Amino acid sequence: MRKNESDLVSRLIPMIAAWGIGKLLETEPLKASVRSADRSVRRRTTDALGEARQNALDNGVWLAAGVVALAVGVGLIVRATRPR
Repeated sequence: MRKNESDLVSRLIPMIAAWGIGKLLETEPLKASVRSADRSVRRRTTDALGEARQNALDNGVWLAAGVVALAVGVGLIVRATRPR
């Protein structure tokens, strides 16, 4: 193969591969699998957020202490990085 033909083929391969993957992702069995996986992830995420919310409500004192510790830490970092 000549150089120009080789360059053309190497530029076409990624485009053809992307087109093929797109066509594969558009098939109904794969769409159903993706929808199922999305539902599962959404359910787990919602459950985890609800649990985190409940934990924060149940442990308000510890949450406040953590926020204060973060604020103090950031303040110390800012103070340490100021030029003298």
